[in-house]
Amino acid sequence: MLTGISLARGKLDWKRFLTCAQTKLGFDGYVSVEHEDREYAWPNGDIETRKKGLAYGLSQLRQALVR
Repeated sequence: MLTGISLARGKLDWKRFLTCAQTKLGFDGYVSVEHEDREYAWPNGDIETRKKGLAYGLSQLRQALVR
């Protein structure tokens, strides 16, 4: 079974990846994050824990984005 983990909890350097996409490849579109981290109650856990997971992912994404 394929499982996901939250942004910045895996092995991918998101800041480096997004910087390359924006600066070297000219990407200026949308970034979509799917929340599928079992630590944050995915898929059927309580809503407050899932909200914490979404907030964590969003904070990590904001730190990784090139401004």
